[in-house]
Amino acid sequence: MGFSSVLLPALGNLLNFFQKDRQHEEDRDLHLEEKRQEALQAMYAALITTRRYQEAQPNGVDRDKQLKLSRLWATAAIKSRVFVRKKGRRSQEQWMMYKAQYWLDHVKWSDEMVKERGIDFDEVEGRIRMLIEESGDT
Repeated sequence: MGFSSVLLPALGNLLNFFQKDRQHEEDRDLHLEEKRQEALQAMYAALITTRRYQEAQPNGVDRDKQLKLSRLWATAAIKSRVFVRKKGRRSQEQWMMYKAQYWLDHVKWSDEMVKERGIDFDEVEGRIRMLIEESGDT
């Protein structure tokens, strides 16, 4: 048995290993990108629905719609959990949960509490825009 007959199968096995590993990494990256897109879409859907509600109910309260907003913000927080933690922004997830809690307990939150938690509409919109803009850089 020659040197090449021993070496070639070993090199072939090594090449197969690295090709499978690379494919696995590409599949994982694609999956993470899909999850990130879902998270961004959930955030934007919650933002748009919130804006529509605030424009349609400037002085009134529709408790059913507020509960829907709470669910939308909670869904956005849950879907973005891995994405924002990976970026080292645990506080991003937290403000979305605050937003969900705000709509759940809407009548109990003062303007000061809203500002303290950083969930007034303009701040939330700015954070979501920043996340969307950053997503183009990845």
